[in-house]
Amino acid sequence: MKKYFALILLTIASLAIPCSGETVQLAWDAPPAGDSAIAYHVYASNAPGVWEAINSVRMPATECVVVLPDDGKTWRVVVRGFNGTVESASSNEIIVTTKYVAPAAVPKNFRKKVP
Repeated sequence: MKKYFALILLTIASLAIPCSGETVQLAWDAPPAGDSAIAYHVYASNAPGVWEAINSVRMPATECVVVLPDDGKTWRVVVRGFNGTVESASSNEIIVTTKYVAPAAVPKNFRKKVP
């Protein structure tokens, strides 16, 4: 008998903006009892079809915090169940547009000290 992953519905539990990046707290419902998932993998993308693994959460946890770069881009975040061999389909996408934080300017009179 094959077991299928339940669809993971992803929600944003809270959103905060620290100076080191955009922090997003994700939460989702656990699959039904008897599901074979042992972990969840979290992916982010800022380009179509290009997903980057950014976190892994072991069961029974159903939440995690991810930090996205403060680059002013729109990021899509999904979660996939994992049973030790294969991943489920992606959850619904959470879309987060981060704020751009310009790098600090180098002072005009800055000189490298030569030893």
